[in-house]
Amino acid sequence: MAAEEVLQIYYKKSHQSQPEMALALDVSQTTIHNWISGKHKIPMEFYDRIVKLCGVELVDILPNEWKVLLYKKDNH
Repeated sequence: MAAEEVLQIYYKKSHQSQPEMALALDVSQTTIHNWISGKHKIPMEFYDRIVKLCGVELVDILPNEWKVLLYKKDNH
């Protein structure tokens, strides 16, 4: 599942407002809105914060192409 989808689900289930999520992730409310709506992709440097906020594993939100690269690197 993409990080954007995880944030979207968390937003709906947690009943946190976008400003509260923005504060927790140290970004603007506009940024949260753009991530949740899919207008912008989430930069990798925010993945650790999203993992902590949403209670998911990093590997679960990594893009598939990154997982392939990590797998290849670990097996060589």
